[in-house]
Amino acid sequence: MQNNQYNDDHCTRVEITPDGEGSFLEFPTDAALSRFDPADRTFVATAIAHGKAEIVVGTDSDWWLHRDALAAAGVPIRFLSERYFREKYPADPR
Repeated sequence: MQNNQYNDDHCTRVEITPDGEGSFLEFPTDAALSRFDPADRTFVATAIAHGKAEIVVGTDSDWWLHRDALAAAGVPIRFLSERYFREKYPADPR
């Protein structure tokens, strides 16, 4: 992505709006996301602004723990290894 960020054949650039409080206007206001990592809100805001972007997650547990609220907000997430999270968080009823 870094090498192609201005190449329209590979990337679509979107604008996101800082809210002045460390988040973005595009970030969902759902209370279930109030503890979502502020550093990752950029990715959620960008995916929402884009409308079709999928977020791919390796091993960042914050995404796993908030996946239902993110899905409800229309943020598509693909986990590279769901098995990793299911083993790490066995209490998850799913």
